[in-house]
Amino acid sequence: MQNMKENTEIISSQANSEKDYENGDILQRLHTHTFLDFLDIHDDNMLVGGSDFSGRYWDGNIYVSTISQEGEISTGNLEASINTIAGSADGCFLDNPQRIILCEDSGAIEVWSFVQDQNLWVQESHIEEHDSAVLTIGCLVPNNLYVTAGADENIKAWDVKQMRCTRDYRKAHSHVISQVAVQPGSSDVFVTGSLDHEVKLWDYRLQKSVSALVNNDAVRCVQWLDEHHVMFGDEAGSLKLVDSRNIQDGKSAKTLHEFPVPVHKIEVERETKKMAVCCDNATILTFDASDKESLNIIYENSSHRNFVRGLAWDTANKNVLYSSGWDGLVKKHIIPNI
Repeated sequence: MQNMKENTEIISSQANSEKDYENGDILQRLHTHTFLDFLDIHDDNMLVGGSDFSGRYWDGNIYVSTISQEGEISTGNLEASINTIAGSADGCFLDNPQRIILCEDSGAIEVWSFVQDQNLWVQESHIEEHDSAVLTIGCLVPNNLYVTAGADENIKAWDVKQMRCTRDYRKAHSHVISQVAVQPGSSDVFVTGSLDHEVKLWDYRLQKSVSALVNNDAVRCVQWLDEHHVMFGDEAGSLKLVDSRNIQDGKSAKTLHEFPVPVHKIEVERETKKMAVCCDNATILTFDASDKESLNIIYENSSHRNFVRGLAWDTANKNVLYSSGWDGLVKKHIIPNI
């Protein structure tokens, strides 16, 4: 455990464009005071987004940048950030790093593309069909079919080429849907977690949920550990595992770790069987998730200055994890081998 907290580097931040030095780390500052909520990685490109309080209203700030072989973020195109009229809670790349889809607090989803010769991001489409904030998005078929959910308790599937809703699950839960996660290797199956205490399994080909698990507390996040097992975190700080083939049996859920605060996000690197978790605090824990009966902590870091919200594994270097938070910082973490 001695070296767990040492391998971290701050690679972007929330103020100006200078570099600061603090505790031996380089802080490369951006032109924003954004509360960063999400991260996505596409090859050597990073999408970072969140919300900014401007005057009396919240708006969204989105950044797309390249990652060097050394894991550094290039600031060359950070001036070409996207400013949205509502806060953004989630988003991801589409078919390439020059097209992205965003979820907004207004109930809208938007597709943006980068115009190379103008060095400018342009909005391709904007559609508002959710009745409240869109909080989460998952990819069923890359650059084609995506599923969103949020505060209106509805789930919607989208054909992003036609920009139309192809499946609408009205009142899919009885409270805010906190997260949607697509089964690895599947173009149809996904799982949702909600503050109504339920984890539900869905199949895009069907018009209602396949099965549901009732938890003791509100479910804050869900993620697939592999093609059969779902990990979820709840308001009480419990991190639990359930087999999707027997998800309706609440007793089948195993508690593998307890946190002192609600669990916010789970991000799994399935090739190396590492799992990163953040909660409603400034701490990141990474586990060896190769044993489904127990979790072993292999890395811990508490250097963020506010709640950690976004987590993403580097697609090239499986030992590199990126995090973002409400402190406006993006950090790079070197995770030990299992």
